[in-house]
Amino acid sequence: MTGAHPSADLHVLDLGEATLLPGLIDSHVHLAFDPDSQSKQAMAEEDAHTPLARMRVHAGQQLRAGITTVRDLGDRHHLAVALREHFTAGTEIGPEILAAGPPITRSRGHCWFLGGEADGITAVQTAVKERIARGADVIKIMATGGLISRMGTAPVAVHTRRTSSGNANSPRARQASHRACPRSARDR
Repeated sequence: MTGAHPSADLHVLDLGEATLLPGLIDSHVHLAFDPDSQSKQAMAEEDAHTPLARMRVHAGQQLRAGITTVRDLGDRHHLAVALREHFTAGTEIGPEILAAGPPITRSRGHCWFLGGEADGITAVQTAVKERIARGADVIKIMATGGLISRMGTAPVAVHTRRTSSGNANSPRARQASHRACPRSARDR
């Protein structure tokens, strides 16, 4: 602090002895998930309206907790992109959303029920291009299985890393990779 007075045209709000904290960031959320054991089956059968309504509630909970930015790393139907646009339009207040859309996984691989199954190089290339075209901020790949599905997905991880790296004529997408164990990070 310099001790200088703020500019006369600057609105000053004296908070007294309060501590002001900048907005927090949650870098790995799934706004569409409910914290119950039925999520996988329910998500596979739901129409788009049901998880979108749930995502709005969860986004509001994040904001009320002081989290102003979330990185949603997996949903169905690219609903996090739609919710991001809804909040950006000012229709409703919500956190800033960095969206991945459905994570890319092999058939029946980890989080298959989110609709991101892709087998082989061509299918993975198509999946990456679709996410970029639909406004994804990040490409989420499932490099291993996880708690809700034990199946590995290594071929998808290798193909996605190569495919989403981009070239001179296409954008380079940021990537997030699900890895359930330290060995999977070394092996890829």
